[in-house]
Amino acid sequence: MTKASVKLGGVALAGNSGIQWQFVSGVAPYRTVVQCHKSDWGTLRGRMGSALTLEITDSRGKTTRVKEVYILHEVPSDSAARKSFVIADRRWKWTYKLVVRDYNITRKTGNRTAFGNVPIELDQVVDVYDYLNYSLQQDGKRWTAKLLLEDVLNVIEEGSYNIESLPVKEGGDEGELPIQNVSLRDSGDVAVARALSYIPGADIYVNAEGRVIVYDGTDIQAAGQYLESLPDWTRAGDYPVEVDRKKIRPSKVVVHYQREVEVLFEFKDDYNTVAPPNPDLPYLENVVPCVDRQTTVTEFDPFLRRDIEKKNLPPGTYVNMQSWLAAMDKDKPPNSAPWTFDTIRVLWTIGDLEGVLGAGGRDLDEDVDISARVAALRQHFRQTFRINPVYMQRIRSLRAVRVALYDPVSGARAPASVWGQTCIIPSTKGKRMAKRGDVPPEESTIFRNVDYLAPDAADPEINIVATTPAPARVTIIDEELGIFRVEWVAPPAGTVDSFTPGMLVSTSNQPQAATRDMGQQDDKPIGLSVRVESGATGLALDATTQMKVLMTVVPSSPNNEKQFQRREVEPSAVKSRYRGEYGIDGGDGPELEVFVPPGEMTARFAWLEDDVALTTTQQLFGIGANAAGIEGPDLPGYIFTNDGEGTQAGAGRHIYAHSLAMAAESLAAYADSWQGSVASPLPGQNLKLVGNMSNAGIRIGQAPSAKVDAVVNFPGQQRPISRFSLLPDSTRSQVLGTLPFRS
Repeated sequence: MTKASVKLGGVALAGNSGIQWQFVSGVAPYRTVVQCHKSDWGTLRGRMGSALTLEITDSRGKTTRVKEVYILHEVPSDSAARKSFVIADRRWKWTYKLVVRDYNITRKTGNRTAFGNVPIELDQVVDVYDYLNYSLQQDGKRWTAKLLLEDVLNVIEEGSYNIESLPVKEGGDEGELPIQNVSLRDSGDVAVARALSYIPGADIYVNAEGRVIVYDGTDIQAAGQYLESLPDWTRAGDYPVEVDRKKIRPSKVVVHYQREVEVLFEFKDDYNTVAPPNPDLPYLENVVPCVDRQTTVTEFDPFLRRDIEKKNLPPGTYVNMQSWLAAMDKDKPPNSAPWTFDTIRVLWTIGDLEGVLGAGGRDLDEDVDISARVAALRQHFRQTFRINPVYMQRIRSLRAVRVALYDPVSGARAPASVWGQTCIIPSTKGKRMAKRGDVPPEESTIFRNVDYLAPDAADPEINIVATTPAPARVTIIDEELGIFRVEWVAPPAGTVDSFTPGMLVSTSNQPQAATRDMGQQDDKPIGLSVRVESGATGLALDATTQMKVLMTVVPSSPNNEKQFQRREVEPSAVKSRYRGEYGIDGGDGPELEVFVPPGEMTARFAWLEDDVALTTTQQLFGIGANAAGIEGPDLPGYIFTNDGEGTQAGAGRHIYAHSLAMAAESLAAYADSWQGSVASPLPGQNLKLVGNMSNAGIRIGQAPSAKVDAVVNFPGQQRPISRFSLLPDSTRSQVLGTLPFRS
């Protein structure tokens, strides 16, 4: 029988204590302390910092050689006859190397994109970004995670490495995280760690030949095959078993996404007939904040479905505009005109509302500021709205945008759409442009009524989203109360001076615009302030007006998972996402339910059919006779804008691809795997790290036995892979806001 021995650089090491060498994963070097006899230290000390070979021979004469082992420094010894020192693998040198690299750096190109499909007054313009050429590969292509890792390893190891396997699918980026704006100014070990972080599941170690090896740390099948290949392995200590989690592994994964749903809110204002609104409909009401120290109003309560009196409301409390006007009329100065619509309609654009309604020095009540009242009236009349509180109590979030995502980099969406009625008051430029060309006298109008609801009214079967929205901007004032402001926006050409809240009509209450033809002064109004004894008596606000506002809401009703969009994922569909065996299919356990953070991905539904979508909205919120919540894959009357499955247009870009990745990440904790420790005789140069092994090492016992064996450890848990690395590149750009590559 051959006596076991351990040599470093041909010099025998002392066997008075056990010696161990391990192959461990990660960027930190493996270090251990060994001893030699004092007489041999002179030889080894002269080779400190140089590459040596650690040679281990067992009692059978089987020799294992570990190359690229370095003596780092001496440490205190337990005997004057021996010297103790630290040895390590080649990774100790990585901290000495500075890696300076930029990968896929983005910057503005100077170009900008206007999205269109919205009124020019509301068009959004965003900067266009592209990759800087110097940060791309030499052929102009962008860096991938694998190429980044190779580049870093070439800097610190100059080709002394192998990439054996990765959890990445060949021929694609799946399994990698996107590389964008990555700047390395790090030591070699940190640079490698950062590079590996873009390939979740990949790991690195130094093998017995002294080469750096990158491998797939998730391959359970490869780990099991390596375990079976070890010679005459014993089961001492932890008994190695293949952990079968089939009975507790989820049979499927149910992924829940928060819904974002467009809702069409309608405003109908009629000062001729006042009728309470239908509490079951998503209506809007014109509101105004109280300005007096105390205000008492009577307004409709949609929960009680009747009028109620609200006493002594402090300033800033929003109340219904018509109720507020009635309260102001009861508490007006003696010399004030009535606080009614009939007073307001003829004085809105050209009259002295402050003087007529009792301000201008005639106000002697210190608790009543008429000027503040008139200012509130001008600011909020048919401009500030409140959503039906019955709906707002079922809305988690209110957003003045549409659901469609225009630009994933900036996250820009189309603004909320408004369809309404107004009268355009032209600027001097606008009036002059209206006179260009041969314009008949009957078309020579100064003001212009516009009705963006006219196409919808003419043909009720036309859905509102199929018509052109108005150039109006929505600004949310109080999201919790559902209060927002609608502001008409003048075109950039400078032809419009202002807008009126509603269309203008003549005394006959017919929509009418003022003409410049003095020959028609007895038949048609010729200006806002012009009044004649016979014929037309000028223009005034219409007593009725309508508006529709399409905004995005996040439902908070019902108070259970039905408020979310449900996507079921079978483990068999997830399995194809991995290159190797991951051990996650065939589960018999309960369904696993997970929730996706809304900041990452939401299910977005766009309004499509007015009548059907309205019914669906009521069902979503559980309003009226409807049971709250919809569990189906679709919402009737809506279009699921970011779905995509199979061969559909846009497949893999949205919810479908994301749900598969989410399920894959969730199932990792239930994957089958090997667990335990195995000791065996030396397998020679085949000792290595494979799959999801914890570590592997050579153990030499203390003399005189000096037993030599190999010890391999298995963690019993699969390594998780980030869901973001399992997404197709097009889906990543939407979820993470990364820049699509422009060739």
